Amino acid sequence: MQAAQQSQQQAAEAVEAMQQAMRNQQKRRTEELERRVADAVDAIRGLLADIEERTLPMQRLGAEDPAVIDGEAKRMLALSRNAAGVAELAASAGNELRRAATLVARSAEQLDGAAVELRKQPAEIPPARESLDAARVSVQEALVAAQQAKRDAERAAENRRREELRGVYAQILERQRSARTGTQSIVPAPGKPLDRRAFIESRRVASEQQAVTGLLEAMAKREDIAGSELYSASNQEMVSASQSAAKDLQSSAPSRRTVMVQNEVEAGIAAMMEALSDPPEPDDPFAQAPGKPGQQQEGGGGGQGGGNERVPPMAELRLLRTMAQRVLDDTAAASELPDADRAAYLARVAARQKRILELGERWMKAMQEQQQANPEGVDAPRPEGGEKGAGG
Repeated sequence: MQAAQQSQQQAAEAVEAMQQAMRNQQKRRTEELERRVADAVDAIRGLLADIEERTLPMQRLGAEDPAVIDGEAKRMLALSRNAAGVAELAASAGNELRRAATLVARSAEQLDGAAVELRKQPAEIPPARESLDAARVSVQEALVAAQQAKRDAERAAENRRREELRGVYAQILERQRSARTGTQSIVPAPGKPLDRRAFIESRRVASEQQAVTGLLEAMAKREDIAGSELYSASNQEMVSASQSAAKDLQSSAPSRRTVMVQNEVEAGIAAMMEALSDPPEPDDPFAQAPGKPGQQQEGGGGGQGGGNERVPPMAELRLLRTMAQRVLDDTAAASELPDADRAAYLARVAARQKRILELGERWMKAMQEQQQANPEGVDAPRPEGGEKGAGG
């Protein structure tokens, strides 16, 4: 039996290793795509600026100055070569930038056509201007297509981070449920001490609860959690509750209050997972997460490539609502506790409610500041019931 169990454990570990390898490979592909698309967008934007820089000189170009015309023809050829290079860069990103690459390649042909018109004897200036204008339009359309591909790539990276975060919390939740179930099995009747078996089991469950605390503390150091005040605060709340439950178990004094505190941890982890369950909408009204107080927002809207690890803002909003609902649920559940434990437990709940109100107000303020900084963006949705809705 022991050999069979060991074999099953080894098989399970091998499967987990294969799954982790596949996740890592997908992560690398997503980050590489995001980087290539971002580079292509920058290159196309630069090409468009170069083309627009030549528009006015072409409008002023006259047939009486052959040297100036020849110089302009050389600039058109240089722009054409540059466009061909940008088209090759866009094509290297794959299907995501196929349309953008096609449009930039077309602009290279149009710029080459402008140079051909200028080198005719005599120079055909009006057709050259038309070719330059057509190239500008092509690059403008390519930039729009590339920016959409960039948003799609950022959303894919965000979804990958969201799924990874949910997976880690799912493992912690499983261990927390195990600890809570173990505690429930040994809680003595009111006024009764633990028997010897329950005493030993309490120490074992305490070790499991301490392991949960360690895992949650490790989560707090992740960039995506630390970068979100709401998720960081909720995670720290779970750490505090887990430490409290572990202390009861370590001192061999588990009670119904201990189980309720463990339920807080369990419900908190489940709430964070639920908030991350749905991928962001294609037209997410939040271009980027609100920054921390004093943190400057970078312009341009979208993410900052693979290094912009963060919790999606919509997940923060969902978590804020769930945190408020949990305050109501825990307040109602406190009626099941003995009088001696109820007051202390309700004080914990009241402190959480105050913290949620503060977090909700800061979250709304950060979103309003972001909207003011980007007035052309879509209005950020308000939590149900307005700003006060965060506190239940």
